[in-house]
Amino acid sequence: MMPLKCYIPKLWRTIQAGVEKGLTFRAVCILKPEVKISDYKGIEIEKSMKVVDDSAVDSRLQALRERCARMVSVEGRAAKSGDTVSLDFDGFVDGVAFEGGQAKDHSLKLGSGQFVPGFEDQVIGHSVGDEFEVNVTFPEDYHAENLKAKAAVFKCKLNEIREAQLPEEDDEFAKDVSEYDTLAELKEDLKSKIKEEYEKAAEMSVEREITSALIKNMEAYIPGVMFERRIDELMRDFEQRISMQGITLDMYFEYTGTSEQKVRDQFKDQAREQVKTRLALEEIAKLEGLKASDEDIQKEFEKLAKKYNMSVEKIKNVLPEDNLKSDILVRKAMDFVKNNAKITEKVVES
Repeated sequence: MMPLKCYIPKLWRTIQAGVEKGLTFRAVCILKPEVKISDYKGIEIEKSMKVVDDSAVDSRLQALRERCARMVSVEGRAAKSGDTVSLDFDGFVDGVAFEGGQAKDHSLKLGSGQFVPGFEDQVIGHSVGDEFEVNVTFPEDYHAENLKAKAAVFKCKLNEIREAQLPEEDDEFAKDVSEYDTLAELKEDLKSKIKEEYEKAAEMSVEREITSALIKNMEAYIPGVMFERRIDELMRDFEQRISMQGITLDMYFEYTGTSEQKVRDQFKDQAREQVKTRLALEEIAKLEGLKASDEDIQKEFEKLAKKYNMSVEKIKNVLPEDNLKSDILVRKAMDFVKNNAKITEKVVES
């Protein structure tokens, strides 16, 4: 182990000066735990491989058609599930209108579950021009405190009913939505992509089983601060993801009726698993003498530069090489465990 002064020179100089003046220092440090890992070779795993059948391709093709559907007005029939309606409504609780309970020409897809449970079901069966009341009860966990578990009446008027008109399933459709000239080629491409998705899912399942086995077969006293730091990282990732949708953490807490502590609690199990798995894989890398070569590190920098559209030098400035090396070793250790596992494949229907 390197001496303390190599890690924190300013503190070391302070301690030296203090010692010279006859002062006594006591420092408390959190050390990386010692890990013992056993039986990481020959882990027995059953790998389920799904078969890509015609129904999976048809389902994917149907989704494409629905995305390309045109919405057309419907006359002469009542609204049904799957329709998109335009309606005016005014909401009342105990006979008093409440904030946010009014709208004009609001677009709502029936059956989507966007509104309070029971609302959309009571719109179904009505025709354009109908004026009617919808009676609902807000859920006990509704985000607005003043409406939780409250009975409400919505006075509604149905202005328009629209339905999705899907394009024909033919070669012209294939040309419109893809680079292919025929429907047969498009279907073959969808089949290939679904197969790739199934294979990735199967690999992820294998890694989950390996993770479970490694955690079971490791011994270590892990300080709670390591889990808390991982939760901090997961919180920062979460904040970054929702910020891309224009939502701040405070806005998220308000909309969902939750709090920072509740979200942190949701990350606890994930953080514990990730910390334990990483410690186990780092120990395996050490035991097996795995190395991150200069070439490995350079390739990783180049991959990250491409991913974030930054220069390699800029990536190197913001990401310490030691961190990158550690990540590479963890991945190599996982590959080592997978390559040495006893994996039997089982074909299952999709």
